[in-house]
Amino acid sequence: MAEIALKFLTEDAVECELGRLYWAREDDGSWSHRVKDLSERFGVSVSKLPERVGIAVCATSGECRCTDCGATHILHSRNHLLTMLKVPGMRCADCADLYAKRREDERKQAEYRDRLCVLRAFPELDADPNWSPRNLSLPHRVALLALLRGGTRTGEDGLPYLAAAECMDPPFAPTQELSLSLLSGLYHSGGAAPAPHLHAPNAIGEAFVCEPDGSATYYVLRARWQIPVGRSHDRYASVLANVESLVAHEDHFGRDALELWITIATHECIQYLRARLNEHDLDLLCNERLCQAVQHCLAFYSTSQVMNLEWSVVRDLVAYRTRKRIHPKHASNLVPVRLESYADRAAANGWDVRPYRRDWYCPQSLVSQLLYNLVLKYGDTGFDLLPGAHQP
Repeated sequence: MAEIALKFLTEDAVECELGRLYWAREDDGSWSHRVKDLSERFGVSVSKLPERVGIAVCATSGECRCTDCGATHILHSRNHLLTMLKVPGMRCADCADLYAKRREDERKQAEYRDRLCVLRAFPELDADPNWSPRNLSLPHRVALLALLRGGTRTGEDGLPYLAAAECMDPPFAPTQELSLSLLSGLYHSGGAAPAPHLHAPNAIGEAFVCEPDGSATYYVLRARWQIPVGRSHDRYASVLANVESLVAHEDHFGRDALELWITIATHECIQYLRARLNEHDLDLLCNERLCQAVQHCLAFYSTSQVMNLEWSVVRDLVAYRTRKRIHPKHASNLVPVRLESYADRAAANGWDVRPYRRDWYCPQSLVSQLLYNLVLKYGDTGFDLLPGAHQP
């Protein structure tokens, strides 16, 4: 049983008697007097009793000490004593303040070290006279052009920078998976690089991570970007015009254009399919199997027609899930098989699959706009064309 030492702070006999009775204990450790009885006897409400006692008596216990300085804690109530006994290792107010300050200093030092680590891994790019978008492949040129068109912003210093992909409206690409693929490829091909120095010092950790081994990684969709031409509005405008010219004069009957068309059409179909499934609390994992199923459909139908098939797949799948009471993950895993089955039946039976319009909740992305308007030059009609059908 914890021994309680009392130090009386007043000479008032009534107040001292109240403090003594409040902290009095039996040999078995139980309290000698109930709080309710003391409240009625001294005319003090139960909620105000500990405060009244604290004015008259300073109670301490040798078993309730600060873990840092060893000073005994002042007990404010019976519940406070029980808490201190159940949770040992509590600090006094002064030591708690010192500990909090020490932890804050350590946090700031770690944040500073991480910031230096990130800045070393992703330094600011100087103007490179040998850099040219001509060295980039068509997908990476389109990605760079989408960054320049949709992400060019002016910083507080009055100079331009490229905003994070997740901040763009319309979206950078139809799906996050395609955004990750295009932007990562653009970085590794030397077309652009993450720019931690363009983030506020206290916001670098939101887009960059310093690993324990001293290396640094970044969140592709959260990072701001830079190109090696120097930060100048004129230079950014020059690069924009140069890339637009290269993309506009691309052979839209070439293999690269066809592959990019199929890739973007695939992810536009996945974007629509995911939106319809989310309406029924179903998630969709964008994996290789799903991409194969969508591309199987695109071999027979345009993007707008595949969305019609997807709407039917979701409708029947939701009904099947309700009827059979299957797990949501199981239902989502059935999507690729059901989609291929619908496309095969429609093609074998010669069904007239009506094309859908673009969904309001699936806005056309920047890379899609560049593909149909600048590369293929089909405009909005490209959405209703079979990928590659009009190629010689």
